[in-house]
Amino acid sequence: MKHILFPFLLSMFTLIISVIESANVIFLGLPLFSHFTSKTRVARELQILGHDCYFPVTEQVKSVLGAREGVRYLSLETRFPEAFRVPGASNQPRNQKEKVRNPMGLLDMYAEVCDDLLMDKDFFQMLKSVNASLFVIDGVFMSNCMAIFPFRLSTPFILMSSQNQPNLHRTPWLFSVFPHRYNVYSDRMSFFERFTNAISLISTYFRKPMGTPIRSVKEYAPEKPAISFDTLLRKADLHIIENDALLDYPLASLPNVKYIGGIYTRKAKPLIGDLGRFANASEHGIIVVSFGSVLNSLRGQHEKKLEEAFKRIPYSVIWKRTSPSSFSAPNVFISKWLPQNDILGHENVKLFITHCGNGGQYESLYHAVPMIGFPVGGDQAFNARRMQEKEFGISMDIHHYTSDELVSNINQVIENPKYKTNIQKASTILKSSPEHPAARAARHIDYVIKFGGSHLRSYCQDIPLYQYMMLDVWAVALFVFHFIMVLLLIVIRKLLCLFNREKSKAE
Repeated sequence: MKHILFPFLLSMFTLIISVIESANVIFLGLPLFSHFTSKTRVARELQILGHDCYFPVTEQVKSVLGAREGVRYLSLETRFPEAFRVPGASNQPRNQKEKVRNPMGLLDMYAEVCDDLLMDKDFFQMLKSVNASLFVIDGVFMSNCMAIFPFRLSTPFILMSSQNQPNLHRTPWLFSVFPHRYNVYSDRMSFFERFTNAISLISTYFRKPMGTPIRSVKEYAPEKPAISFDTLLRKADLHIIENDALLDYPLASLPNVKYIGGIYTRKAKPLIGDLGRFANASEHGIIVVSFGSVLNSLRGQHEKKLEEAFKRIPYSVIWKRTSPSSFSAPNVFISKWLPQNDILGHENVKLFITHCGNGGQYESLYHAVPMIGFPVGGDQAFNARRMQEKEFGISMDIHHYTSDELVSNINQVIENPKYKTNIQKASTILKSSPEHPAARAARHIDYVIKFGGSHLRSYCQDIPLYQYMMLDVWAVALFVFHFIMVLLLIVIRKLLCLFNREKSKAE
């Protein structure tokens, strides 16, 4: 009887402990498919650790994401479906089209959407009803406003995104080797680049964070003490940044800053149907072409140059293209949607032509596929530069190139073994980790759930900016220096007067 009772009690004790340690985690962000994809993979790993993960999304995004392991959807009823249509789509409202064409208008649109959501009482009550132990906020400029929700609920939160913002996590930052993402510099900068980089980075500490809401934090959270929005963001227990030294440059970090690149990555599934038959029949190798879910609205000369170039190469081309076209070629397979990761993992793939989104680059790295980058906006130019610096491929200017140059670069990247060798080594290193990046992110989140994150935070993340920059110390040092210089000048002047007086007496 004892042999049966002890294992039973042990299993019951383990079950009780697991229930006690389980937590509800809410992932918050604006409903952008690519941003949710990496978060759902982390949610799957958190489920394995015993936690329940909730994603407030619109029906439109839910239909695209589909059922995912470890993900529980919360209904989000807002004007997101209109505001987040693909720019340039024919069914997009005219006022939204005009805002998308103008970068500042786009920021205004995001701010309006955030304001609507933050003022939505029903949505707030829905979040409150989940009784979450932790929020994971998509910490990019268009959705970091969501951090106000956990602040109102007195709940810890984590910022997780591909955007590295040292002005928020305040890791000591060397302007000489850590480039600002929008300067498109490498970590080996000239004097002028270091000067420009320093000005750019320093300025980020003194201006409002991108995505600052229209109203003050106090207006959204009247029951809480007044606090500035940038101070609120710095209260994050953890900063998970979807980059690492394999694709990005080696960077400094504090204990609560974790670089985890490759959350998107996974093994490829076999291709089926017409796509599978086309890929398997390729004799000279495959080039994959994709400009993401938003950039497929590209039109005009760029697509014509691509068409002209693809007709002149021996390689097969698999092209994700949503724009209507009568173009066809025997070596080109066109589809409005492609399983990008699965295609990149096909043995015949030799090159990836991309807009250099962070997720796509990591998929290409994981499958050891060299790249040609056509950055269009945001941090894509920086991503293209780092890819070229690592010699994983070549970056091109989407506005200024010829089909001849594209054909030449295609042949160079495929035929020059250095690109394949370099990215193959990086891929091997990425896969050698005993833990997938999504599992590593989940482990860090689980750690904060169990033990909190206050002991990981540096005091520098809480002090006023003038103290962090030591402006008070420099002010005193400059005053002392100025005082000593003035005193020294007075002494020298007195000595000169005395010398002249003695000299006149001697004469």
